[in-house]
Amino acid sequence: MQKGFGFAALIIAFIAIFIPLAGPWMTILAAGLAAFAYGQGLPFGIATIVLDTVNVIFLSPSLWVTQAILSVGAAESHQHAPFLPYVLLGAQGLAVIILIVLHQRFKKGITPLAG
Repeated sequence: MQKGFGFAALIIAFIAIFIPLAGPWMTILAAGLAAFAYGQGLPFGIATIVLDTVNVIFLSPSLWVTQAILSVGAAESHQHAPFLPYVLLGAQGLAVIILIVLHQRFKKGITPLAG
């Protein structure tokens, strides 16, 4: 089952690269699936998180341009700017932490999600 989560996450992460507006949001879905790809699905989970991170940082320049434009406008009006790229990267970081914890529990012979 974990291998299936990892494979599905990798497919979604790859598709997210080519979808202009919904693609960055799909990285959160892919990260959620990758977080539960422990055990045999670990390589797929890691590949998904790396692909998602590369997508957000390098392949989605509109996120960063929008962030910069809104930051300048927010500074002039003394408001907070949206921080979407950082939320997307934070989702990847959280997925890495969950994946590592679940995989460590799996290696010890503990059923990761049973308690």
